Amino acid sequence: MPVGNIPLHLYQDYVSMLQSASVIPMSSLTRPGGYSAELSPFRSLAWESATPIVYRFEESTKASSIPCEEVHASSRPLAIIGICHCPSTANLRQAYAHFESAVARYPSAIVHKCYAFEHAFGAGTLEDVSALDDLVMFPLAAPLSDGHTTVSLHLQVVLDAMTVTILMSLESTTRAVLRQHLQMMNDAVASSDSGFGLLSTNIDPQAQEPVIHSTVSLHLPPTSNGSTVRTASGSALPTMMVVDKDKRTGKRMIFRQKKLIGDFSVVVGCFQDALDYYITAIDGLREEEKRSTTGGGDALWLASALEGYVAALYMTMHNTTLKFNAEMVDKASEAISLYAKVRCHGLEARLVRAMGWYYVDVARRATTLKGLADEASWARRLCLEAHDRLLQTFPDASSSAPRLESILDIARQSHAVGFVRTQALYLFEASSILLFRHRHMTTSMTDLQAALLLTQLVVDLCEQHPTWLVLRFYALRQLVVLARKLVDSETLVRHALVLLDVLAACPITVESSPHAISCAWHDQLLKPFSDAMDAPPLRSGLHAKPSIYFAPPASVVDLKKAAAAASLHHASYFKGLPAALSAQASLSTPRILATPRQLMSAVMNPTFAGNNNATTVDPFDVDSTASTAEKTSAASTHEPEVATAATHGRAASYNMTDKSSAAAAPPRLLLHARNHVAQWQQACWILLNEDARCRWTESMLPLTGVLTVHRLALSDAPSCLRPLARVTELVGGEAAAASTFFYNPFQASAPKKVAINTTFPLHDTIALDLTVQNPLELAIVIPRITAWLDDEAASATCFPVAVTLGARASQRLTLQIRPTKPTTKLVVLGCLVHLKQQTLRFALETPIELTVTPPLPQLCVHVDTNSLTSLSLFELECKPMTVHLTNTSGLDVTHLHVQVSLQRRGGHGLATAVLVDTLRLGTNQTTRQQNIRLATAGFTIDCDVSPLQFLETAPLCPHATVAIPMQLVSTQADVVEVKIRTLYSHDAARAMLFRETSTTVLVTCEPAVAVVGLTPHPLDCNSVLADVWNPSPGTAFRVATAGTCRIQVPPLSIHRMSLPTQVDDSVLQWHRLVAGATGDMAPLPKMMLPTWSLRLSIDTSASSIVGVALDTFHTVVLHATTYVPPSPDNSKPASPSAMVAISIDEETPDGRVEARMENVLVAGHLRPRVQGPNATHAFQVMALAHGVFHIRAHVDQEDAELTLYTLE
Repeated sequence: MPVGNIPLHLYQDYVSMLQSASVIPMSSLTRPGGYSAELSPFRSLAWESATPIVYRFEESTKASSIPCEEVHASSRPLAIIGICHCPSTANLRQAYAHFESAVARYPSAIVHKCYAFEHAFGAGTLEDVSALDDLVMFPLAAPLSDGHTTVSLHLQVVLDAMTVTILMSLESTTRAVLRQHLQMMNDAVASSDSGFGLLSTNIDPQAQEPVIHSTVSLHLPPTSNGSTVRTASGSALPTMMVVDKDKRTGKRMIFRQKKLIGDFSVVVGCFQDALDYYITAIDGLREEEKRSTTGGGDALWLASALEGYVAALYMTMHNTTLKFNAEMVDKASEAISLYAKVRCHGLEARLVRAMGWYYVDVARRATTLKGLADEASWARRLCLEAHDRLLQTFPDASSSAPRLESILDIARQSHAVGFVRTQALYLFEASSILLFRHRHMTTSMTDLQAALLLTQLVVDLCEQHPTWLVLRFYALRQLVVLARKLVDSETLVRHALVLLDVLAACPITVESSPHAISCAWHDQLLKPFSDAMDAPPLRSGLHAKPSIYFAPPASVVDLKKAAAAASLHHASYFKGLPAALSAQASLSTPRILATPRQLMSAVMNPTFAGNNNATTVDPFDVDSTASTAEKTSAASTHEPEVATAATHGRAASYNMTDKSSAAAAPPRLLLHARNHVAQWQQACWILLNEDARCRWTESMLPLTGVLTVHRLALSDAPSCLRPLARVTELVGGEAAAASTFFYNPFQASAPKKVAINTTFPLHDTIALDLTVQNPLELAIVIPRITAWLDDEAASATCFPVAVTLGARASQRLTLQIRPTKPTTKLVVLGCLVHLKQQTLRFALETPIELTVTPPLPQLCVHVDTNSLTSLSLFELECKPMTVHLTNTSGLDVTHLHVQVSLQRRGGHGLATAVLVDTLRLGTNQTTRQQNIRLATAGFTIDCDVSPLQFLETAPLCPHATVAIPMQLVSTQADVVEVKIRTLYSHDAARAMLFRETSTTVLVTCEPAVAVVGLTPHPLDCNSVLADVWNPSPGTAFRVATAGTCRIQVPPLSIHRMSLPTQVDDSVLQWHRLVAGATGDMAPLPKMMLPTWSLRLSIDTSASSIVGVALDTFHTVVLHATTYVPPSPDNSKPASPSAMVAISIDEETPDGRVEARMENVLVAGHLRPRVQGPNATHAFQVMALAHGVFHIRAHVDQEDAELTLYTLE
């Protein structure tokens, strides 16, 4: 206990120092002079033993007691230590007097000392403290060579002396009691235990509130009647409740004191001696308990003796080889049932927890040994049954503190045996208890912080098992509520985002649920199931049938032997009873109640010890999809699915108002219903954006829940920046050579790798492609998204972008960065998502490293004054074009390369010419030609490069322009791409980076008017008739010769003009009527021979596709016409003739046309000779089968076709 005005932090430091010295080796103790081991009641106590004495120090401000716990001697305080800090205490004598008065509240203590630390030991110290017998002075701490201090060394000496004093006091008291027992047995003299405070037995449970007896010290006189004594926790009790009201006999007192002597034997490490004392006490107390008719003192002491025996047996095995022992379980089970009978629920719960740890130890040992896997699994299930039995004590708990301690112990045991989900469930329950036990008053901040820590542990466990969706949801929800109460902004925002992420991952299987739910953060959360549990009508021992305890594996030999012995005993006792009653007793009575009296009671009043209200409800089965996944996960980790009181309590917590009415149950939350998930997502989104407690600007939190980033990388759009190595390839002609394509059908096509440029000049904009998706079921607005740079000097500007995303929608964004200060590196770590009150970060797995070079100039390349990107010209037209190069930046273009390339659309040939080159890379030579011609099939460009010659010696100054004249000539209709590409740089950046600026002009070469045919003039033998065709849809031409002959040809028309027979090709020219363009006509064609025109028809139809009936003849008529020029002498001209070939083909179902006539019958001649100018020929056809038939006629270069199909 603290003494004087000691500061709290110093008090905690000294308590920690005491706790670190709690283990006292027996070998370090000095045996007193005259000590005789033969007279010691602790026969196996060895002063040279390696077994240590272990103290349990409890702070008086935090000590708590369990009703009737002083029935165990280990719960009676043996020493009181006061801690005083001399520099902080003005009056040491007064503080010591207060300590002496406080010690009187603990009369069972053998030793009480006040430790005064950091005393100055000045003048007069000896006189001041000489009268203070129980004061121990500690000097100032000085370090020693072994790492300790003088204070710790002094403390060890003081504790050793205190230990010897306690041991001697225990021995002397025990000897006196044993001597009195011998005298009482010989003389049959009744005696009282009031003179032996440590071995006082006046502790009996009361009907309503169990009484905790206060023991009497060896050094103080017994408390007189009418005064007040206090328990170990300091609570006052009237002495008249301590007096043995029933005047118990001396024999009963002897057995109880034997039990206490066994307790002290365990305390000093004499476990074999303790077993002997416990056996004697159990035999005697069992007989007393059988004869007892009123009160519960005999049952309480028998239960405590059984528990002491179990503890001593456990320590005996723990020092050798720990294994399963059926005797331990049976005796512990009997003690548990007796504790329940006398309503000592604290002792009952503590023993059940201890047995749970015993099962944990057995399971651990069996796991490490070969061939004991079944025993390990069996022990783990026994541990779960112990948890279920422990939960049955919750309805009788006086407060939430013992329930909280038990639940935390269950969670630790579940973790020890590998039941992770069970551990998470009970940790969540402990958090709920801390949150709910102050719900009607001002909540303790300590409880809230503890609940926050426990819930965080649950969330961490659930993150390792994503299938535990429902438990994770409730844990995160409770964590958000706790963070709001504690105003912990970082925790609140972080877990609200995680909750959004969990909700986004919910498997949607139902579009809409009719249940209405509340998404308010201040409404009632899941009530702890321990608050709603009902006490079972009868609590048995540790394991009640049906239990896995009664089906042990083959390796548990001890249990099988005990079961066989018990069954033999039962058979002999119930030999005269009917078989039905005997079977009923064996089924309804737990194995631990196998005494004759208990078996008879079970036969006369059979009760089943199972859970009467047991159900199979999953504690968090509010989502069928998630619960199924959790059960699957549990099966994969070998975690058994058992219906425990926890599941029943959690199921009952959903019905808090009217358990008998299903309509009164709160609506169920379905995490697989879209409307429920959307409502909770909306609640989280509003919380993050509107709640002032969610404002967090101190640091950036990871991006989760709000957005999903699918891609963040440098833009793959074509870049105009070229590194030096790439420029060398382009200028060296390697790019042109690489454009030639050779197809190889035996070579697999490899994916083309696009090189992403990571070098950028200063002040240029760097583009990043960002693809984001809204994972939520509601539309969201993100005010700002920017790039995240690892740059404390802010040497770049990141331009923000806003985005609005619908439910589950995705969008591709472009983030821009502009370097503003000279630097060599820029590192893009990810992107920052700026919400209304938070900033979230998305980190790339591999950051993007960018190299920044000095700035580059900027050229603008445009054609003519209108920045043309396309133009058109007609055949044989000579059209001028001017290319302008303008330096739009403030830097000189010191290195320039201008190149013109020409390529026909759809062609593979590329013609390239360099107009100027001042790069001076060593692989190129500067051209000194005045004119450069670039030609491809049917197209020619003439370039005048004389305006560029000054660039060989001088740079292109800022804002200067240079013009390059060009002439375009086309000889045929085509589409040609003319590309002007420039590569340039500045002296400062030449060694690293160049910029490329190019423009492409699409030149469309249209056909002009042309003579498509020459025929003899019918009236003038020295002239010919020329058919002039204008293919242009919107341009009218005028065609003229060197003479006066001229005609106008409208668009899309043919006009005939008369030309001399000896006309020259160069005489004809065309002129556009609108634009005034002029060009030469194409060479005249040869004299055209008479041509035929063919047409096929059937019956009276003029269509080219006709349906015909089956098995019916139809008449097909061939019409042939030709032109016959008149004779110059007006005589009748000769009529031309020709042979026409007619064929009939059939179309197959797959669309192919085959030359066969099996399904058609022809009547007539298919090779007729026709006579001009107009001729006809008829023949008949009959379709014999359904199908499609093609009739074709051919003469010279003319064709005609008729398609027939049969009708159904």
